Amino acid sequence: MTGSWRVTIATGVLVVAIATGCTSPGSGANPHPVQPTAPSVSTEPSPLAADLREGEELILERNIDGSPIEVPDVEASSFAVYVKCEGEGELSIVYEGSDSPFKASCDGIPTRVEMHLKSAGTSLSIDDAHGKSGQFVIARI
Repeated sequence: MTGSWRVTIATGVLVVAIATGCTSPGSGANPHPVQPTAPSVSTEPSPLAADLREGEELILERNIDGSPIEVPDVEASSFAVYVKCEGEGELSIVYEGSDSPFKASCDGIPTRVEMHLKSAGTSLSIDDAHGKSGQFVIARI
């Protein structure tokens, strides 16, 4: 009979300990929880957009992540294209009405080219971005 009382008392203590969340020191919930912070959103332009010349207006900024990039309608007839990429080889920027694409070396050094076209609304594309990363910026001149 004494043994069954011990089992009953031990079971009762165990149930109370589990129900109240009692654990060994150093484990369990932090008595001083750290409040989660919101992700920081930078209001600073990207490093490549910061390279814009005086008087240029940012039109588009995209990351190069290995996927093709399509810019269907650039709303300027004179604009600058800035490219900074890393990876093997070159990146080809093809624009509507051109026989030869603009090439940017993927050596991590920013490249800039000006385009002066007859009218706004030209399309640009980058199809050979596989294995490359970086940034692509278009600015109105």
